[in-house]
Amino acid sequence: MTRVTDLPPVLEQEFLASGAGRWTTAVRRSLPAVLLFLGALAAWELGVTAFRVESFLLPKPSVIAVTFAREFPVVFAAGLFTLREAAGGFLLGSLLGVLIALATARWTVVSEGLLPFAVAVN
Repeated sequence: MTRVTDLPPVLEQEFLASGAGRWTTAVRRSLPAVLLFLGALAAWELGVTAFRVESFLLPKPSVIAVTFAREFPVVFAAGLFTLREAAGGFLLGSLLGVLIALATARWTVVSEGLLPFAVAVN
């Protein structure tokens, strides 16, 4: 049977556009990464248990998951606060950058005055 990777690009796109072909290709491509991730989690859990590592040094993944689920409202609220702060900083920085770019494009004195700072920052 012909594999998808053996097909010419035009036929490969048509085959991948079908539902079954797209699903199997996605599973086949992501399965090794998922298995590696799950294996790493299992090795972490077993390693911490086998070597009796103190939980304050390296907690088990299962403990992290349970604590995250239990403290989700607190984590979610803190995440929203952080998102607002990051978005505000991004907007303020973008606005200042555009204003400085417009000023340096319009006035030569501003451009020559800010050039040393631009060189120092980069």
